[in-house]
Amino acid sequence: MTHLRPGYYNANMCEKPHLMFFPGKERTIKYDNGGPIIDLDAKVVGMINSHRSGSFIPSSVLLKCLDLWKEFKSIPRPHLGLLFSGIKLLDLVRVEKLWQKYKIDDGLIVEEISKGSHAEEVGIRRGDIIECLNGERISNTVQLENVLLSLCKSAGNGLDAKVHVSVRVFHTRKLRWKTREFIVGVSEHPEVIQRDRYTITLGEGTSAASVST
Repeated sequence: MTHLRPGYYNANMCEKPHLMFFPGKERTIKYDNGGPIIDLDAKVVGMINSHRSGSFIPSSVLLKCLDLWKEFKSIPRPHLGLLFSGIKLLDLVRVEKLWQKYKIDDGLIVEEISKGSHAEEVGIRRGDIIECLNGERISNTVQLENVLLSLCKSAGNGLDAKVHVSVRVFHTRKLRWKTREFIVGVSEHPEVIQRDRYTITLGEGTSAASVST
């Protein structure tokens, strides 16, 4: 590699300011156009998949994935059955509402929960706020992924294993903090949130509809 022409992506896409990546020559669906991302000090901080959404993967997550692949020939990851958003990355209006109502401005807010998951069984609900996972404070999904991947690495757990998870959660409906503990499965496949479904009867002459929540 003798010379490069960096491309610029704004903070909304990479979730971090002043990052550049090296675009390829062709933009095709079959072969992705991602590449390494550097900061203004010319340090590689991760990689970007520039096809479609342009998702950013930080170096810390990549290195853990490589370590797991070397040990297990796969990338096992605990499936919590939860979908999160980092509070600090929400729009300012929503952040202000959370602070005014709960006096909380950090952590992960539960956006969706998988029907029948262990997290649901222990009482975690949509809108609840996760502060810590296994004793480590979590402010964004990058920290979350690092903790989840470390659980598999430190315990020596491969595929089809079970790991113990402890979360400190603020229940927004009950307005109180609780520590919830449960066991989750490990898989190399992407996590799919199983939404709850119910049937609505519309009346005579019409058909029933199945709706996801």
